[in-house]
Amino acid sequence: MSLQPERIAQLCELLKLPAVKTLESYDFTFATGAPKTQIHELATLSFVERAVMAAIKTRFLTAAMLDRLLHHAHIVQISGDSYRLKDKRKAGTLRAPKTS
Repeated sequence: MSLQPERIAQLCELLKLPAVKTLESYDFTFATGAPKTQIHELATLSFVERAVMAAIKTRFLTAAMLDRLLHHAHIVQISGDSYRLKDKRKAGTLRAPKTS
């Protein structure tokens, strides 16, 4: 959702804000502790796209590895809770299942 300049001006006036501040008008020479490249990267959200692409690649790689590993596997169906679930319930980090 992008606000039009007129709407931004109306909101600033309504909120009694002194002026509209943008990243383009920010004086990086004044605030030397703010790294310009990092601030611009945060503003563009390019790191989100990289993280999503890495997650997708990881997901495909994981699926491919599991497919290879489990290709000739035999599935053994067990009933009851695993030791991991029992330990979590014992520690109180997981609630016991509802019994009807």
